[in-house]
Amino acid sequence: MLIRPPLVARPPPPVARSSVLCRDQQSLDQQALLGDAFVSMIYGAVQGVVDAILSPLADAEPELFTSTERLPGSAAQGAALALTWVAAALLLRLYDPSLTRGDAAQAGTACIATWAGAVALAEGGLLLLSSAGIGPGPLDVAELGFLTGSLSVLAGWRWILWRTVGGG
Repeated sequence: MLIRPPLVARPPPPVARSSVLCRDQQSLDQQALLGDAFVSMIYGAVQGVVDAILSPLADAEPELFTSTERLPGSAAQGAALALTWVAAALLLRLYDPSLTRGDAAQAGTACIATWAGAVALAEGGLLLLSSAGIGPGPLDVAELGFLTGSLSVLAGWRWILWRTVGGG
């Protein structure tokens, strides 16, 4: 006759604590995230300074410029860029160090995908608000130029990050 041990309830295996937006805390490249936010805000501040310095020349000789419009609220635009950029990268899970610090093609693709996501969030949010009769409506020429210029600025930052601590 075979004797069976009594059934004992075992506790469930431990569940790893993780963020909804990444597999675990180790897979979040915090240096890239914080750098993206900082560079975006600095970009907005620098844009405001450049606009202030060049405005007298743009008013006197507008033919020298492709656009003479100043970026309204450049510091706020930089903060909005930081918010949408970081949100897009988190939603698309593009702060994984294997992407931000992997090979050049992966790092570049992650940066471009983040930029496209940020543009979609910004413009989509503005269009949604304007369809409800709220907000300023779609981006104007100066804001569109600021947003498209952000790709080169943030790609430059990501390249520096990649070269110094990543795969370069």
